[in-house]
Amino acid sequence: MLFGNGDGTFEAAQNYSPCSIAVGDLNGDGIPDLVQANRGDGTISVLLNIFNQTVTALFSSKNPSASHEEVTFTARVTSGSGAQIGSVEFKSDRDRLGVVPLIDGEAAISISALSAASHIVTARYLGTTRMLKSSAELTQVVTP
Repeated sequence: MLFGNGDGTFEAAQNYSPCSIAVGDLNGDGIPDLVQANRGDGTISVLLNIFNQTVTALFSSKNPSASHEEVTFTARVTSGSGAQIGSVEFKSDRDRLGVVPLIDGEAAISISALSAASHIVTARYLGTTRMLKSSAELTQVVTP
């Protein structure tokens, strides 16, 4: 079985030897889980499809900043289940700045194209097959 990371990649293969598999919502969370009858020993295994809540925080290296001055936006994604994987999409107002992979739970993007105004900057963690999406935003004030 290959568990997906939600970004087109997979975790390391896990080997199971079931003689039959059934799908159903076993823990009442609305997400399908797996039950397998194990070959030869008369036991069953339950594989819960558990999604973990995430929290995204967004930081600016300089706020306010000057027009066309380089600013680095850093998103930090945390959850109760340890290190995060996946990517963060950054936007300024409605313009997509880029998608950056998480490294040790953080993703950062540097830009210098912001004109003088107040900009709503958003960092959206795209989630994985086991981690729920989350987002954060801040107002970046850019002076002339």
